[in-house]
Formats: sequence, C-alpha cells, structure tokens
Amino acid sequence: MSASSRNAVVSWMRFAAMKISTTEFGSTRDPAASCLAKSRAPGGFAREKPVLNGKKPYETFSLEINGSNALEGCRLYKDSIDEDLEQRLVDTVDDMLARDARGTLGGQPFQGGRARKMKQGQSRTDVQAGPKFDDYKHQKILTEGDTLADGSLFAPEPMPAVARELHDALIRRGVLSEDAPFADIFLANVYERGQFTLNHIDAKYIKRPLIVTSLLSSGTMVFGKKLARDQEKNGSRFFGKNGSGTKQIRLPPRSTLVLDGVSANEIQHAINGVDKRRMSILMRIAA
Repeated sequence: MSASSRNAVVSWMRFAAMKISTTEFGSTRDPAASCLAKSRAPGGFAREKPVLNGKKPYETFSLEINGSNALEGCRLYKDSIDEDLEQRLVDTVDDMLARDARGTLGGQPFQGGRARKMKQGQSRTDVQAGPKFDDYKHQKILTEGDTLADGSLFAPEPMPAVARELHDALIRRGVLSEDAPFADIFLANVYERGQFTLNHIDAKYIKRPLIVTSLLSSGTMVFGKKLARDQEKNGSRFFGKNGSGTKQIRLPPRSTLVLDGVSANEIQHAINGVDKRRMSILMRIAA
C-alpha cells in the first residue's frame, strides 16, 4: 500500500471514531430534538437559555427610560398553548359570563348579576374564579370564608379544571418551572370590539411574575412611564403623557406574556381597543 493510501485510510478511521464518540456522549445535537434548558428563579419562573439553532424560545423588548431598559423582565412566549386548550378556555369563560349575567356566578356581590359590557369605548368585562378573589377596586384580596360588610361569608367561584390544564401547558412550554406553585386566582378579561384596559400598574399584593395568556385574537399592550387615553378614538388608544416614550407589543392569540421586575413594578401598561373579540387569562397568586 502506498504512503498516500495509508494516510487516506488513517484519516477515514479517525473521522469515524470521532463521529461515534461525539454521538455517544451527546456532543452531536439534532436541532429538532433539542429541549429547553432552564434555570430556576423565585416565583417558579423558568429563565431559559437559547438552545434551538441559537434562537431563544421567547422574545424580549426594550424601552429606554432614564438610561435603563424599562422592559427588563418582559418576555413573550408565542404558541404557548394549542388550539384545543384555547377553545376549552374560551368555553369556560363564556359559561362564567352567562352565569354572571344570570346572577349564579360565585364571588357575589362583586360578580353575579352584572350587566355585560358590549359597547365600543368601554373597558373590558372580567370574571374570576379560585379560592381567592382580587377585589382590585378596593385594593385587597378576599379569601373564601371572609366576612363581608353585610355579615355574610364570601363564597368565590370554584377554580375551573381547565386552569390546571393551562398551568401544565405553561410548564411544558417553559414559561413556568416544573415546581411552580399553582395559581389561586383565575381572572379572565373579555374584550368586545373597541374595548380596552385602562393604564395601571398591578397591585403589589399580586405576586410576580405576572402571567397573561391571550385567546381568540391579537391585542396590543402599551407600556410607558405615564400613559394617557386618546379620547378622540373612543378612548381606545394610549400614548405617552407629555410626549414621553412608549412601547407597543402585539400579543398574538395563544401567546403568553410574562412581566417581572422593572416591567411589572415601575411602568404602566394598558391594552388598546381591540379590533375584534379577545380574551386574556391571568393566572395569579396573592402575596
């Protein structure tokens, strides 16, 4: 055998040995088989690392205010749930809305017997379930068995079974860590065409991160240090007060938005008037 032939054989053998070795010990990765690498953070939020073709499994955003990113801690996970789960959530919320209108939904007198908002230019309708109730108008949490002003005991709407399905789906998607605590408040916002959510910062008695899953159609969330409503458009658009900067983030159906840190605690957010019917599910834990 000539020297050149021997060199070719040796080179082929080295290549074959290297390929076997790297495959056995996992150094060769199939992008389609990659799984999410997670590190745990307080509150059960999974801080993920880029693992699929160098792309993160979520989007991050920036809004510079006073030299720093006011959207630090804001992440958007697209396709966090499938269409089947989306439909089960919508059916559950529609049933809650119907019982609210009939006066048979738990959580009275705060819900049950309310007229549903249907007009453009109004804020959205919300319904809640779970062992705790966010009485945001009075900035407090009610728990099952609490004594109300009339002496009655508070009886909330039971947590729907589909809430656990949503929780598990968010774990699979990497939005929540595997040991994340289950929510004690299931809050559904329902928007008809032209309806919105006013600018606000969520109360401190709601644990962070804030978790918002969108259903049926897209919505636009607006962020800014101080926001104001555009009254010339049925009060359905928000802008920065006194010309201050804002950031608009489109929330597609079946996506989940996570707000933590600065983005949850130091700047306002609002939802512009929607183009067509939309729902959002907030899985919350009372502090």
